[in-house]
Amino acid sequence: MFALTIINILYTLFVCELSNILHLKRKNFILPHHIYRMTLKSNEDYEQQRNRQVSKMRSALDYIMGALIVFIGVFLLARGAFDFRLNKIYPPDVWDKVYGVIVILYGSWRIYRAYKKNYFK
Repeated sequence: MFALTIINILYTLFVCELSNILHLKRKNFILPHHIYRMTLKSNEDYEQQRNRQVSKMRSALDYIMGALIVFIGVFLLARGAFDFRLNKIYPPDVWDKVYGVIVILYGSWRIYRAYKKNYFK
């Protein structure tokens, strides 16, 4: 146990000293201007590619969720036309239709947001 503690302390000291030396060397090293611009350009390209991927995933999620929400709204509007056990227990009323319209509007907004793909602007 004592030997492991000493080894851990020595390892920690070695890693800290090595990182300090490397940090000092990195701090004194200056990249040439054209290489510095290339790294900025590659970072911007990476960010643009990442934003495009995230935008595609979010729009796909918005399309799917919007369609499901609109489906639920249509179901709430038209549930009186079907013979469900739920209709016998809780008969449809005006509030089902009001809530159905609100849900359809929200689902339509989700689909519109997926169409616009305006997530990062």
